[in-house]
Amino acid sequence: MRRPRHRAPTTFCRPCSRSRRRRQWPADDCQGRDKVALLAEPFEHCLLPARSADRPNALFLIGDSHAAQLLPMVQAATEGLPFQVRFINPENYEDFPVGFFHQSSASPLLDFIIEHARPGDVLTIAFHRGHLNAERDRHIPVSEPFAINDVSQTFIERTKPFLERFAGKGGRVVLIADTPLMGAVATSSACALQIRLFGSSVCRIERQQDEWTRGQQDAVFMALVADDPDRITIWDPLPAIYGDEDWLDVLDDRGTYLMWDWNHISEPLARKLSEPFQALLENELAPAN
Repeated sequence: MRRPRHRAPTTFCRPCSRSRRRRQWPADDCQGRDKVALLAEPFEHCLLPARSADRPNALFLIGDSHAAQLLPMVQAATEGLPFQVRFINPENYEDFPVGFFHQSSASPLLDFIIEHARPGDVLTIAFHRGHLNAERDRHIPVSEPFAINDVSQTFIERTKPFLERFAGKGGRVVLIADTPLMGAVATSSACALQIRLFGSSVCRIERQQDEWTRGQQDAVFMALVADDPDRITIWDPLPAIYGDEDWLDVLDDRGTYLMWDWNHISEPLARKLSEPFQALLENELAPAN
């Protein structure tokens, strides 16, 4: 099964001869098992909204490190909007989302969010596509036939009741399709050196291949949307990332890193995505108040 490709008018992805220094991973005390373990009450600290007159609604951002990489995007996108951003990635592999791929059907994390949700809140979910594939960081040949697998079916069945409960409290859900997976497991700095020397690198990935490897996640998200399209939305960052190009490498034409490593986007790219994400919040998810 081949999925249609989408294009957008902007692009961030031409090779270059010089590269700017790669920024470090954004620091946040709600990101990662070690930091979250230092918090006495992680959910209360990270997820309990301090609602105000100008920010009466919460935007919850959860998932794994692929949600964490989008925190700069979400923070920039909600400036001037009535949302307070609440984020956590505790790396608890028995809870949502990782636990839902195999062993768990309970989620203290989702239970807490649903308990404190109010009408107009938004639950935003992002995670690495590879959890649903046979190998997390390996691309799937486009010649390989597509069929939804057991892991994907399990995730759909376990996630759907929680999304229904959140939507039932007057909230909206945004499922963020995964960002690029580079063509090789290699450091961005090594691939940047290859670009400077040879004009391309082993990290370079074709858009068609990138989309094909994301097929399981796309199918999962479409299945979750199917039962409640008015309250569950899919947002795909790939059109804004690829633009008019058919490929992506780790640097743009100004030498700015687009990728932090082979499966996480950089903070500069995350901030560039804030504009189309803000448009989604303003046009499709704006709360009534």
